[in-house]
Amino acid sequence: MSKKPRREEKRLKEKGKIEQRVFDMPAMLTLEKLIRDEVLASVEVLISEGKEARVFWGRAGPKAVGATELAVKIYKIETSDFTHMQKYIIGDPRVESLKKSRADIVNAWVKKEFKNLEICQRAGVPAPKPRAFARNVLVMDFIGEQSVPADLLKGIEVENPQATLDELLEDVRKLYKVGLVHGDLNEFNVMYWNGRPWLIDIGQGVLLEHPAAEELLAKDVQNVLKHFRKRYGIKRDFDQVMARIKA
Repeated sequence: MSKKPRREEKRLKEKGKIEQRVFDMPAMLTLEKLIRDEVLASVEVLISEGKEARVFWGRAGPKAVGATELAVKIYKIETSDFTHMQKYIIGDPRVESLKKSRADIVNAWVKKEFKNLEICQRAGVPAPKPRAFARNVLVMDFIGEQSVPADLLKGIEVENPQATLDELLEDVRKLYKVGLVHGDLNEFNVMYWNGRPWLIDIGQGVLLEHPAAEELLAKDVQNVLKHFRKRYGIKRDFDQVMARIKA
């Protein structure tokens, strides 16, 4: 007997074991729906994992027009900090009356992240283009190439830090003008791709009517200025920057 069928059988068996460890049944059913809807063609590589979510690299389906690579973000219902999530969700008019179960809160968070990414697209702010969401799964364009994600701002030295800082602050201003604050902007939530910064992880973003919007905006700006001051020695006046953003 040829060894090839045995190797293939072993590969499929290992793939099945991985899927059992990574995907619960609701997530599997959700992914199957997204594949039937032709947004996704496949989900193949785990590219990052945190306490609240796993992000996979996948191949785009026909309905994801213009994309070949997608990022598939699957929130972990059992380990997500739903108390933390609630304070960003409650009061958001885009989220219908919220039930108190952990799954309901996580699903509302995914819907909110999708809508925040749509706002980024309308504002002309570089961020992953949202493609679809269902339950605890968010599908968006992949920032990177051939399953290798773009670098985080935290881990690299950019060639022109002055220009990169200006671009980031301009992105904050553009979002503010259309009524959105990122809410957790820092060097871990910015990718650097094609010579400029891209905003990611925007699920906690709030509309300006949120009671904590101004506080979160100030924190975002402070985080950005602190990174560029410590890494590159660039100093900007906080009050002047804030005045420019709100002008």
